[in-house]
Amino acid sequence: MYPFIQALHVGNFNLILGSFIVLLGALLLLRRKPEFMQSKGQRYFALAYMILVDIQLILGIALYFTSPTVATALSDFGAAMGASRLRFFALEHPLTGLLTLSFAHLLYGTAKRNPENHKRILTFAVLSGVMLVLTARSLLSA
Repeated sequence: MYPFIQALHVGNFNLILGSFIVLLGALLLLRRKPEFMQSKGQRYFALAYMILVDIQLILGIALYFTSPTVATALSDFGAAMGASRLRFFALEHPLTGLLTLSFAHLLYGTAKRNPENHKRILTFAVLSGVMLVLTARSLLSA
């Protein structure tokens, strides 16, 4: 079961990364069409992105409790903190995932509710940048 969940987790991450690239591309196209998160299609796409991030969290939780690497780390947590691979999968990767999930929800909520377009764009840009840094850090550490 573990390899199947892991494959889903990786595949869903690829969908999230592709969606994120499309969202950033939409941000870059704002020079042509300044309305952002105004159309129903844009809001649905952002909602679909947030749902993919939620599914990623559920898959990650399932992996956390079925992973042999995490089981090894949790059996002796003190020693696991000294081994970078065990520390990454037992502590750093889940925390990065939770932070990214939080920023995805903040991004969707504030971008949807903010009435001023320039503040909506600024919020989206800042939160997207933070999410990109977190994701890149997690990828480079793996």
